[in-house]
Amino acid sequence: MIFNIIKNELIKICHKKKLIICFILMCIVSTASFFFFSRDRGEGGLENYKRIEKYYYDL
Repeated sequence: MIFNIIKNELIKICHKKKLIICFILMCIVSTASFFFFSRDRGEGGLENYKRIEKYYYDL
């Protein structure tokens, strides 16, 4: 009986660690994707937009 309680508590701790690790990984991935997609914006993205606009205007 005591062993079952200890086993269940160990399983709960293991699941909590997995949830924390998954949460941390999701935060890292979302931050990295935010920086990856937002780097095209700003001045570089504006210049790229102007080049595309000029290309279609010249056609």
